[in-house]
Amino acid sequence: MSFIKSSIVTHILIALVFLVSGITVNLLQLLFFIILWPLHKELFRKINYYFSYIIYSELVFISDWWAGVEYYFYVDKEDYKYFGKEHAIFIINHKYEIDWLTAWVIHDRIGGILGNCKAFAKNSLKYMPVIGWTWWFGEFLFLQRDLVKDKYTIETKLKTLFEYENPVTMLLYAEGTRFTKEKQEASIKFARTKGLPDSQKKNKKPALSLLEQKDYQ
Repeated sequence: MSFIKSSIVTHILIALVFLVSGITVNLLQLLFFIILWPLHKELFRKINYYFSYIIYSELVFISDWWAGVEYYFYVDKEDYKYFGKEHAIFIINHKYEIDWLTAWVIHDRIGGILGNCKAFAKNSLKYMPVIGWTWWFGEFLFLQRDLVKDKYTIETKLKTLFEYENPVTMLLYAEGTRFTKEKQEASIKFARTKGLPDSQKKNKKPALSLLEQKDYQ
């Protein structure tokens, strides 16, 4: 089995399956969006859940089968009974390149709502084939890293997501720049050469998001 997993042929096949199935799903999303969105948004969202799940589950499969990662979840029983039953915000620190995949695995296994996972993402990502296009059809929150513009996006988009009839989970990566000591030192050095105050870690999105969520509880 290890030989199969390490084979370049296997890697190419996985990539081809992901790209072909991804583009196919994107085309179907576009078709359903054109036909259904103007007539019945909620019906489109329910169908799009399964389109999104097809794409996301392929990446979860890579974690499970190819990488053989084992996950252990420690959850309070009182909290667990609400998983997948109501809208939620899942706050995570974005320290590694694939920590988002861990969140997807969690929502696939215990939440059962992988297809309705949403997140904040850089605006440029929505132009990326397969994943970016899937996120756009899934009404992800794309941010431009401009507080004035992003504040409006967060407020309006969260209101939209809370209108979903089926449970939605918002994945919120509070430290989206993958903060490290080296990056902070480089940032401080740059600020001083420009005569600017030393930078500090400040994330306004979590507070803003939680305030918006409070209005819909």
